Amino acid sequence: MKFILGKVVLMLMTLTLIGPLGAGNVRAANWMDSIEGDTQSSAPAPSGSSFVSSSGSDSSSNSDSGSGGWMDKIKADNDVEVQTEVHAPEEWELFFDMDNQLFPSTIISLSTIRDPSLLGMAELDNNFGSPLAMASVYIIGRAGDEVTVEISSTKLIKPSRMTVTLPESNQAYRISPHLKYEYEKMLSIYQPYPEDITAKVYLNGEFLGEKSKTIIVRSINDCFYGQYVETADGSVFQPWPEMFVAYVNEGHPVVDQILAEALKKGYVDSFSGYQGNQQDVVNQVHAIWRVLKDRGIKYSSITTTSVESDKIAAQHVRMVGDSIEGSQANCVDGSVLMASVFRKLGLDAYLVLLPGHMMVGASVDSEGSSALFLETTMLSGSSMNDAMRSADETIDKYRAPDGGAGDVTYINVSGSRSVGILPLREID
Repeated sequence: MKFILGKVVLMLMTLTLIGPLGAGNVRAANWMDSIEGDTQSSAPAPSGSSFVSSSGSDSSSNSDSGSGGWMDKIKADNDVEVQTEVHAPEEWELFFDMDNQLFPSTIISLSTIRDPSLLGMAELDNNFGSPLAMASVYIIGRAGDEVTVEISSTKLIKPSRMTVTLPESNQAYRISPHLKYEYEKMLSIYQPYPEDITAKVYLNGEFLGEKSKTIIVRSINDCFYGQYVETADGSVFQPWPEMFVAYVNEGHPVVDQILAEALKKGYVDSFSGYQGNQQDVVNQVHAIWRVLKDRGIKYSSITTTSVESDKIAAQHVRMVGDSIEGSQANCVDGSVLMASVFRKLGLDAYLVLLPGHMMVGASVDSEGSSALFLETTMLSGSSMNDAMRSADETIDKYRAPDGGAGDVTYINVSGSRSVGILPLREID
């Protein structure tokens, strides 16, 4: 099947993706510039969770382009060992996950998730409270002991309490109150700083003690995308690529401005999403490309965060408004920007994660039978046809020889939203 973009003929290429939230198989496709002839080839058949289709390979590379989750994000068959020092009855320790670092972007984007199993998180034995909690108390007591834990911090966590009754003696239990975060304050954190976390423990109504530790609060622009955890087989990297979806912000006012500019310049007659045919969708994406190119968005390779860690993988990601205002974007910035506009149009958007890199894609029909992919770093000086050809070549480079996903991870933005990953709101 051919589609016309300007004077260039585009060819359809198909690949299979796992559909969002059990919706069945979604077929996506690249659009290939076929100036040199009408050639067609097959793309990979990646498999994965309901909203992330991945190769399953572990890569800690930053993406110009992710622990395992926290202590209890047990994916696949990894048996994560809890690293705490609790030995005798009535002994307890305060534990803060993610290498004693707090990522505001992660806290906010996961704040409304009520079923952590949708993120691949398994329940731990001897666990009370939220598996998404960053701060926990580990305690050994006696059967029937009533334990109350209160956790707070200097600025970001209001006093948060939980009371449980221990079912068995001489067992280490993890108690994680639902933490009452100051979300509005987190949105305006642009530089890292130290914060003190304090836990108070009461045993059978009597005050048992208080302990504190200092953590590092990261910038809202620091995107956590993976963590090394200790297992019985050694250190294992567990990726969280879906965290990049937090920076896709379809509700930002600049998205409407981009669409209005495309209409005003006559790049497209209307934005109708999937109401037309596949060619109509391609034309709408092309109109968006032209507007961003007109605005002079240039490639910027800035990805470094202000805090270094040998256990946590994180990357600096610009907010959508910052990319437009500063007229610069790295591959992740450009991908989340374009995905934001695609989402506003009602298109199924994909972030395509590769080793050290990211691209963007969108289904070109409502059934998800095909999709186009774009190399956003080419936005300033190349045609959309060239960007599609480059994206196709890059995916071919990293997919497996047998046609599988290989080192390509497809992140379905709609599926991520469905499980509860929120967009980050920008503070004016």
